[in-house]
Amino acid sequence: MGTDRKVEEVEDLRDELLSLAPGEPLHPRFHSEALIDLLLQDSEALQDEAPESAVFWAELASELAEVLRDKRFLRSDAKARAARLKGNVLRLEGDLEAAERAFAGGLIHLADDSPEQPFFCRALGLLRWAQDRLAEGISLLQHAAWLFDEHGLIGEDAVSVSLLGLLWSETSKPVRGLGALHHAALVGGTPDHPWLALHSGFLRATYLAELGACSEGRAVLERTMDFYSRTRDEAEILRAYRLEGAARARLGELGHGESLLEGLRRKQLQRRDLPEVALTSLTQGAVLASLGRAEEIERLAAEIRDAAFEPEEGVVFAVEALELYRATLEQGAHPWGGAARAGAEFLRLCRRFDVRLAPVPFSS
Repeated sequence: MGTDRKVEEVEDLRDELLSLAPGEPLHPRFHSEALIDLLLQDSEALQDEAPESAVFWAELASELAEVLRDKRFLRSDAKARAARLKGNVLRLEGDLEAAERAFAGGLIHLADDSPEQPFFCRALGLLRWAQDRLAEGISLLQHAAWLFDEHGLIGEDAVSVSLLGLLWSETSKPVRGLGALHHAALVGGTPDHPWLALHSGFLRATYLAELGACSEGRAVLERTMDFYSRTRDEAEILRAYRLEGAARARLGELGHGESLLEGLRRKQLQRRDLPEVALTSLTQGAVLASLGRAEEIERLAAEIRDAAFEPEEGVVFAVEALELYRATLEQGAHPWGGAARAGAEFLRLCRRFDVRLAPVPFSS
């Protein structure tokens, strides 16, 4: 009962904060570590559904943490966490410059042995990924996974290496992510993040097929299908269809894969989602090339040109990616390797020239 009363008191203090006038000095009764922790919990819970509120609570928690911080030292786990939460919201909103400033401010207060360290590294790694600083992103996600493992946080370790596997999938050497995806599966996977389990599973099945382990890849693919029913975000489901199509094609189901990708691409054209249209077209192009129908890639490029996308949506990069891919096939490139290289270059150009890409939807 006493604990419940304390929780109610802290919640009352939080609610009272909302009634204060801007700039009004905070009464000492608000100087509470418990209140700071509650504000940070609220910020984390609202990252997806109410980003402005998430930023507000993170900033307020940081102000309170500054009041309570021992001024002899820069260390403040609460301020580092608040900066991480604010920075992650800004990344999800697409404001990468503001996100960079938030993380930079948090680093000042982040001690090497802070329990916040692995969470901060993971979130910063996602920002570096969005900034096309992939080598840094890879290193930060690997370091976060190592720290989580060291602290016995196996579930967080699995999440971090699964994200690492997804990052590798956007490079010219995607199969390098197989080790990370294998590790995640061995320690229990990411059942609390169905979209991540869905994407990771299809990627793992694809890479196993590439290495000739088709029976294992099929088993992984079939287990992964269960996560569709637990994934709520339509955009993430559609991205998963692309990965499923690639996995099925690599596992020998070329007709099934091509049919799935053709339907998906038309759906994405209707949704005006150019980056996904481009990536799906490259994947479908690899299937067509594997079927001996590489000439049909020109049709995919023409349909993007005819869809009247705006230049700022990346239409030039999308068409160039398909034309480059077709040219490399004529020079003897492997269908899947060439598609990976063209896709990685397309994403690099989009990020370098501020074409809006969907953020990695990870919020904690």
